[in-house]
Amino acid sequence: PSIWDENSPLVIHEAQQCRVPVITANRGGMSELVQDGVNGLTFLHRDASSLAQTILRIIQQPNMLNQLGEHGYLYSNDGQVPSIEAHVDELINLYSSLTNNQIEEPINLQPKPIEPLSAPRRITFDTNPDDCNFSCIMCEQHSEYSPHQKARKEAKIRRRRMDFDIIFIYFQ
Repeated sequence: PSIWDENSPLVIHEAQQCRVPVITANRGGMSELVQDGVNGLTFLHRDASSLAQTILRIIQQPNMLNQLGEHGYLYSNDGQVPSIEAHVDELINLYSSLTNNQIEEPINLQPKPIEPLSAPRRITFDTNPDDCNFSCIMCEQHSEYSPHQKARKEAKIRRRRMDFDIIFIYFQ
C-alpha cells in the first residue's frame, strides 16, 4: 500500500463506479471515500498486519464483497461517481452560496493541446520510497516516512518543489 496520503485517487472512484469494494488505508482522502463496512474496508495506515487481517476478513466472508460493492460512491444517492462537470458545478454552487455571489461565466473544462513532453513516462505500482528505485519528488520530498527527506534536512539541502506548470498548462 502507498505511504502517500492520497487525496482522491481515481482508482477508488473507478472501482466504486464498477461496484467493486475497495480496501484502503484509514488515512488521507482515501478514508473519506471509503466507509469501513459500507462500501469497502479500511486498515490501519502503514500496518501490514492490519491489511492482512482486512484481506482475510474478505476471504472468510465472500458474501461481503457483493454487499460492499453495491453501495458504490458514498456521496451520491445512486452510488454513481459524478462527472467532472457535475462536480465542478457542485463546487461553484457551494462557493456561490457561501459568498452570496453568483458565478455567471461558464468554465471551460476542455484542456488546450500541448506538445508531448520529452520526459520518459512511467507507472509506479510501489509507492513506498524504501522499496522504490525511482526516487520521485513526491515520495522523496513530501512523505513524512521518506528516509531521503530526513537526509536532506540533516545536510541542509533546500527542499525541492513539485513542478505544477504541467498541470496548469491544461487549463490556461
